[in-house]
Amino acid sequence: MRESDIFQYISRKYEDQKEVWLRVERLAKFDSHGRVISVHEFDMDCFVSSFGRLMRDGTICDLTYCDKWDISSMFTDVMGAQVRFKRHQIVMQTFYPDKRQQYDTVDHIENTQRYDNSIYNLRWANKDTQCTNRHNKPGKSRMVVCIGDSEEIYFSCREVERIYDLPCGSVGRVCRGEIDTINGYRFCYL
Repeated sequence: MRESDIFQYISRKYEDQKEVWLRVERLAKFDSHGRVISVHEFDMDCFVSSFGRLMRDGTICDLTYCDKWDISSMFTDVMGAQVRFKRHQIVMQTFYPDKRQQYDTVDHIENTQRYDNSIYNLRWANKDTQCTNRHNKPGKSRMVVCIGDSEEIYFSCREVERIYDLPCGSVGRVCRGEIDTINGYRFCYL
């Protein structure tokens, strides 16, 4: 699934919100305990939006999400070091750099919507808070939306495959970005 497809869904979801763009100037790397291990300054033409989009040199990025719904981008800092950051880290560190408490990491509030890297679905949280949020963690039966004219929502991939008479496992492959479409239909997890 490409970012442009997800953005259509997110822009409808937050239709009462205005998309705001901020320059990416400084990002930190954290260890597995949430401690800062390095800070990187940037002097580049790169902006991130409140809806989770990234723009470099005036062009909006349209990357493909991997099966874990993570998108990462490579940056070169002012010292010449190349560093990779996940999109949710870029968004939170750019929009709310001072709200982070020691040992906090970025948490998706609605964990079943990990593709939603907007400021409305992200927060700084400690490991305890994130563990209690795991009840929302995607499982075997995840809701699916048909992208296109209908925007129909289904309770599972299996239900979609039965209704549309599609091969077993095909809708899940589309939702994970392994294939773009199946019989002309495009789907994504909610």
